[in-house]
Amino acid sequence: MTFEKIQTDKAPIPLAKYAQGSIAGAILCTAGQIAINPKTGKLVEGGIEEQTNQAISNIEAIMKKGHERLEELGICDSIVRSFQKVFFTNPEHLRTLKENCESKLEPRFQYKMVSGLPLNALVEVCSEERRLKFFKPKDYHTIESVYSSDVFDASIKTDKVIKNVDSELKRTGSNLKRVFHVETTLKDLRNYGAFNSTYALRFQEPYPTRAVVEDRDMPSDSDIRMVCQVYLGKLDA
Repeated sequence: MTFEKIQTDKAPIPLAKYAQGSIAGAILCTAGQIAINPKTGKLVEGGIEEQTNQAISNIEAIMKKGHERLEELGICDSIVRSFQKVFFTNPEHLRTLKENCESKLEPRFQYKMVSGLPLNALVEVCSEERRLKFFKPKDYHTIESVYSSDVFDASIKTDKVIKNVDSELKRTGSNLKRVFHVETTLKDLRNYGAFNSTYALRFQEPYPTRAVVEDRDMPSDSDIRMVCQVYLGKLDA
């Protein structure tokens, strides 16, 4: 099986060091997509409907590119389990989100309201597909790391969280290069820049896909939460 990133000019250039999409064995997933127009590099004008449409358009472009690669690898079969995770910033938007998403993608969704998203976007969408014919649960592992302390420096906090993940991976005989998707929750999105800088130093090519959201309702002693999906399967030579 393979482990590689997916890149297409039909979707926005990543805001930081992460892949637009990734293939990890039998899983194809995307980074969180907000409503950036790939031609302008800016958020689209309009409200929740326009942003949802653009975010989904970005997802579709990445998944299409991933499907092409899977066909080349000979592991693109018709038995697929897929789901979309949708983050949004206003409870009043949920009905519009459902109407827009479910009219364009398969109706397997997980919705979560958050306090904020990069670039003050209103919605972010992630997508994942599993090729069930080839999917083996033992080839995948999930690691969660939460950092709590009175340290003010966001870079130090980020470094500690990633080091915790790395230590756990090493105990299983793996390493950060096996991480293919990262979901991060920041208590304060003003730390986004410091988080990105430290993240870029710890993770290397091919960078994993990721999504970053803000949740001001995290426990008072928690500042960063990181959930990493890890591929443990055999890699092609």
